Amino acid sequence: MHATLLISLALPFAATFQPVPPDLTTPPTPRTTPDDSLQPWRSDLRSASLLGDSQPTTLFHLSAAAAPSLARDSRGTIYAAFQWYPQSEPANAGSIALQRSFDNARAWTPPRALSIRNLPGSLLPPTDPVLAVLPDDSLRLYFLAADRADPRTPALYSALSRDGGESFTFEPGQRFRPERGSTCAIARRDAQWLLIVSDAVGPVRATSTDGLTFTLAGRIDANVQGQWTGSLIADGDAFTFLGQSGNGGAIWRSTSTDGKTWSSPTSLDLRGSRPTAVRPEAGRWFFLVSSLPAPVRTTPPAEPSIPGPPPRTIPLEPPAKPRVPEVPGLPRPR
Repeated sequence: MHATLLISLALPFAATFQPVPPDLTTPPTPRTTPDDSLQPWRSDLRSASLLGDSQPTTLFHLSAAAAPSLARDSRGTIYAAFQWYPQSEPANAGSIALQRSFDNARAWTPPRALSIRNLPGSLLPPTDPVLAVLPDDSLRLYFLAADRADPRTPALYSALSRDGGESFTFEPGQRFRPERGSTCAIARRDAQWLLIVSDAVGPVRATSTDGLTFTLAGRIDANVQGQWTGSLIADGDAFTFLGQSGNGGAIWRSTSTDGKTWSSPTSLDLRGSRPTAVRPEAGRWFFLVSSLPAPVRTTPPAEPSIPGPPPRTIPLEPPAKPRVPEVPGLPRPR
C-alpha cells in the first residue's frame, strides 16, 4: 500500500543480485509463535497475477516478510520493498529489504537488506516502506520512523536512490507527521502527489507538488467499509487505491480523479493484507500481499471413521456356578 551504513557493491546491481526463478512448490516453513496478526514477523509475502478482476495465478512466496510496496520505472524494472524478518539472518530482522525484477515479475533477485546513508542517529530503525519512482527514474523510499525520545509518534521520512536501489541517501526533514495512525500510501500522477493515512476514524489525505512537503487536505469522501491499509497507484488520469476487507480479507479497489471522492469498491478475487500492485504488461496486474501462514497443528488429528456395519454386541451371560464335588452323605448344592 523497516549506525548508518552505505550499501557498497563491487559489481553492478544486476550482476550482484542474480534473478532466481519463483518457487512454486515449497510451502513456507511453519512457525510456532502465537497466532497474533499484529506480529509482522509471522507474515509471509505471496504474489499473484490477475487478469482483469479474477483468475489469480500464484507465482511465488517469501517467508517472514510484511508490509510490501511495489514500483516500476520507465525501463520496466520492478522494485519490491518490504519489512524482512529472515530466520537465517537475525541481524537483519525487521530491516527494510529490496528485490528487483527485470522480466515483468517472473524472476526476482534475492532479498537484500537496505542501509540508508546519513540516517539520523536519533531515529529508530525505519519501518513500513513505500516506493515511488520520480520522473528521472530515481527511486524514492518513504518510510515511517519515530524519534528515540518519543517512540510512540512516528513520522514519515524519505531516502533517495539514483543508482537503481544500490544505495539510498536520507533526505533531510519530515515529509509528514500524522496525528493518528501509522499506515501511509503514496502515489505521483504527473506533478500531483497524493498521500493517504489510515487511522481509527477513517482515511485522511494530504497533497504535495514535490513529494517532499505534504499538506493536510482533509478526510476522504468514500462509502467503503474496508480498511484503508494498502497502496496507491497512479493509473492514467486517476488514482487507484487497493485496500482490504478486515484483516487478511478480500482485496478491493477504488478509484478517484481528485483524491477526495472515491468510487464504490470493486472486490478482487484475492485475499491478504497490505496489498500493492504494478502493471508489468497490458491486461496483467502483479500483486504482493501479506498473508499469515497456516497455523501449526498442536493436537493429533481425530481417528478416521471406518465405513461398514456397527460392531455386533454380544450379551454377557451370568457366571456359571462353581462345581462342587459330590461327597457321599451330603445334599447336592442348588
